[in-house]
Amino acid sequence: MPNYYCEKCGSINLVPPEATHFTCKICHTEQLTPAHTESVEDTSLNNMVLEPEQVNKANNDSLFNRFASLENVRVYDENDADNPKRDETVSKEGIYYTALSKMGGEDPELYREALKMLQALKGYKDADDLAEECSREIEKLEAEEEAIIQREAKRKKRRKLLLAIGIPALFLVAAAILYTIFIMVPQSRYNKALAAAQSGDTVTAYEIFTDLKGYKDSLAQAKALFEAYKTKKMQAAAVGDTVYFGTYEQDDKKANGKEDILWTVLEKTDDAVLLLSVYGLDCQPYHNKNEAVTWETSSIRQWLNNDFLNEAFTSEQQAKIRTADVPAHTNPDFETSPGNNTKDKVFLLSTEEAEQYLRTDEQCRCIPTTYAISHGVSCGTKKYAGHNTCTWFLRTPGLDATMAGYVSSAGKIRHVGYSATTVFVGVRPAIWVEK
Repeated sequence: MPNYYCEKCGSINLVPPEATHFTCKICHTEQLTPAHTESVEDTSLNNMVLEPEQVNKANNDSLFNRFASLENVRVYDENDADNPKRDETVSKEGIYYTALSKMGGEDPELYREALKMLQALKGYKDADDLAEECSREIEKLEAEEEAIIQREAKRKKRRKLLLAIGIPALFLVAAAILYTIFIMVPQSRYNKALAAAQSGDTVTAYEIFTDLKGYKDSLAQAKALFEAYKTKKMQAAAVGDTVYFGTYEQDDKKANGKEDILWTVLEKTDDAVLLLSVYGLDCQPYHNKNEAVTWETSSIRQWLNNDFLNEAFTSEQQAKIRTADVPAHTNPDFETSPGNNTKDKVFLLSTEEAEQYLRTDEQCRCIPTTYAISHGVSCGTKKYAGHNTCTWFLRTPGLDATMAGYVSSAGKIRHVGYSATTVFVGVRPAIWVEK
């Protein structure tokens, strides 16, 4: 008679060959049998058939060896007359092996299922010892699970606490930073400027008030110090600093008067500074006739030392402008005659001086004023400080006597020069001023 394995409890049942259904003797579950013409031949534990001839055939099989290694394991012939408890023994074996199969992992639920099976086998083989082992493992796994749950609960609690504390704290820190940036720092600098003004440090006071950009009455304070600042700054200026001296129309709004001229300090001696206008102040040709010309005979020299001089500086300021020796520098690439040396209050840089004082393209770039643009200066595509730049004349002759050197809008010094009568080039005056 074939042996069939119960799918639910794992017990083995003896079922007549012709039966299509059987009811498990252990769990009383009704279930289908394999085809009634053949018995189960699957060697897996779930459908193991322990017929005598199959046992002999699988004598070397690893699963059979595992069974055979256990004490008191017997395989009965279905017709063995000495097997009165055959059904009971086969059923216990199935439960025993099923319980074993559920042990060894890390799932406490499987251990609980194994424990119930082993408790039902009380006194059978080593079921009691295995039941104790299951109990210990269940306690261990449950303790580990509980520890994980507790750790996760603590982590969530800490996170909530941090969020509860952190968000308000973050707002407080942000508020403190903003307060420091927009209130404390400006106030501190404002107080420093007031102290500097009271101590006579006009330059420091003016520059701080100007940099505060309207904080409290800083603009009014800067305006009150401006005239004194211009004089003090000129006296203390270093090479590379900017200073104010003279006035000239720059915003092209004559109704609001002329604007102060900003200069860059190119050189400094004990008693004077060489200044170059920061901006292109006007638009003038180098010479107003198409003929051979030098700096000495150029119309721009006459314009700078008459029209511009009188328009930009008061008589007191003109007295401070030194009459400088202006050398006739030769073009380094061409043999064009530079003419004679001159003495001038206002002049243009030579190509040699431009290369000496303006070391980079950025330093050479020049932004024209609105007034200069309205009078014909043409801007290129290059920008400096966000503004389009222009070309500006130098006093050195170019390729021939009808041309003059210049600096391009990109900040390149060009020895070949432009035609002296070119009308879209900016004017960037230079002067020596006594401190």
